[in-house]
Amino acid sequence: MKLNLTCLFESYKGFEAQYLLSPGPNKNMAARVPAEIWISIFRFAVAAQSGLDITALPMATSPSFWTKGFRKEWVLRTPLDDASLLHRQRNTTLKSIVCTCRFWRQLGAEFLLEYLYFQDPANVIRLCAVLDSDRHPGRYIRRLHIARFHERFGFTLEELQMALVSIIQHSHKLQIFIMEWPLRNAFASAMDALCTYSARSLQTLHVYIPQGELAKLIWTLDTLPCLLAVHLEFTGTRTEDSSLGAASNIVLTLPRVHQLTLRGFASDFVDQAVDWSLPSLRTLTLDFTTHRDDLPDILEFLRSHGSQLTFLDVDCIPEQDVRPILDFCPALETFAFNGDWRLPLDDAQPHPVSAVVHQPHPTITTIGLHGMHYAFGVGTALQAPFHVSAFHCDSNDFTFFALQKHNFPKLERIRLLSSSLLQHLEEANGPKGDFRRRWERWWIHCSNQEIRLEDCTGAELGDLPVDEEDYSDTGSEAGEVESVSEMALDDPIARIRALTERCRQMTASLQYPYPIQ
Repeated sequence: MKLNLTCLFESYKGFEAQYLLSPGPNKNMAARVPAEIWISIFRFAVAAQSGLDITALPMATSPSFWTKGFRKEWVLRTPLDDASLLHRQRNTTLKSIVCTCRFWRQLGAEFLLEYLYFQDPANVIRLCAVLDSDRHPGRYIRRLHIARFHERFGFTLEELQMALVSIIQHSHKLQIFIMEWPLRNAFASAMDALCTYSARSLQTLHVYIPQGELAKLIWTLDTLPCLLAVHLEFTGTRTEDSSLGAASNIVLTLPRVHQLTLRGFASDFVDQAVDWSLPSLRTLTLDFTTHRDDLPDILEFLRSHGSQLTFLDVDCIPEQDVRPILDFCPALETFAFNGDWRLPLDDAQPHPVSAVVHQPHPTITTIGLHGMHYAFGVGTALQAPFHVSAFHCDSNDFTFFALQKHNFPKLERIRLLSSSLLQHLEEANGPKGDFRRRWERWWIHCSNQEIRLEDCTGAELGDLPVDEEDYSDTGSEAGEVESVSEMALDDPIARIRALTERCRQMTASLQYPYPIQ
């Protein structure tokens, strides 16, 4: 049973007020309970938002989820949006705690500062003023997350950056640092603060690297021995006069880095990291979709660091031959790539399919496909010329039908990773005409291979969200009559789909006879 902790704390306010107003030994009952017990209770109360203390960063295969928007329409929330939701839920619970009584407010201060999430940049300056006046609360900060924001009047960007650096200097036990916007001129100062005050505690680093600051980044990584997850987004382009100085001769050893994500113009970084030692690296994401030119040498990097990878995500616009990529990564369990790549065809197959392996890969269980925006005739495909849409659809078919047990004996699921594609499918209520027949062919292919075909939420592709009123008796009966009347007697796929939908609706109505609170 899920407890409504907010209502519980609201009820406690009245309980506490009753005893505070009454004379005698019952006054201030909260203070009679040891503080350690109250802290344990508060920690249990915010345990539902425990995902904030996870050092790993979201990956391409991390599931999205459906939610209702402001206009009561279905909106797809990505894993990056999930952090904002968790913070809001946590803050709602903590506000109920600290507003109950003075004693609880003193104990709850630790939890208020433990995970900080800023969407309003003005709050960064306010917190800086508080910590400058009293530095002791800084020891509670474990996670510092600055989301993207729009510049506002009342303060300059330089003031905001100086305030951020000051907060880092007060956070001696900082474990997770996430910055979703470029630090510009304050990058060097922020990295110096992290290396000076959080070198022995920082485990997750997510930052933008301004052009010309690669040398500073290398020195920073060399000074942070406890890093587990590193997310680097490079801005700008490669320049001929960029000089790393003494940093170019450093061969780093990052013994604990388990997850590495590179985005943007990372060619210079990859050239340096090829010779580094990354013995614990298991999860690697290479996202270079923001540009077509000057791509890093992906194969050379995988030749050095791919032997122990269990997760690999390679997404860029120019085609990459996946066969040598998989050869360099024999231990992969999850592999994601761009499904729009025009891969070479496999001459050994009787039907045209892409050549994706030199020999069957023995360990891959999950394959994720980026792109595929033209496959079902929604969204981008509606405005594209016919020859462009047909070209991409053929590439999608050739690649998809190559994902079979012959090439991947342990393959269990294929997941389409594009959230915008799923959002367009929901708005169009599914594919139509020839595009629907493509979905049926893909579904039959996966069914024959005993492979699960999923969307970016982890649900089966085609299971779109349904409003509660669609489960009403009248609507169900009308839907059944309509589906039966339109169902072709010689179409077993349509009959199975309709029966599956009815079973799902009946199961949902039995499990949830009334709206969930």
